[in-house]
Amino acid sequence: MEILSGFVCAEVLATAIAAPVAVHAQATDNWKPVWTAMNELHQPAGYRQRIYLGSPIMPEGLNDHKAVFPESHNVYIPPQVLDAFKKTGEYPESSIFVKELQLTVSSTEFPDGSRTEVSGRGYFPGVFNGMDVMVKDSKPRNGGPF
Repeated sequence: MEILSGFVCAEVLATAIAAPVAVHAQATDNWKPVWTAMNELHQPAGYRQRIYLGSPIMPEGLNDHKAVFPESHNVYIPPQVLDAFKKTGEYPESSIFVKELQLTVSSTEFPDGSRTEVSGRGYFPGVFNGMDVMVKDSKPRNGGPF
């Protein structure tokens, strides 16, 4: 089974853990994560229908061609997680954030890697490059904190 790796994002979830993500999605109406018997996280089904928080972009041309993550990060959360955060100021246990990684279209049109499209000059989304899934989970898995 192909696995995508997740990582802790302390700015988003202070007590999050990282977990491998199984590429094969499991259909569920539940907003909580679904784990396999091997402690692998199923890719959340229908994540693009969740609340879209935004897409920070870190293009190579604006980072001296040394960007750590030269891509767009499309971030989604379930409505229940946002509702709980608005009420309490904290993310509930099992909160799940999906960060879809998308490369930017490369261009040699300008030295900074930007390009011109009908809408103007900028950086434009390219192909899917992976996914990070962050889950708030206070229980250690696989014998360690992550």
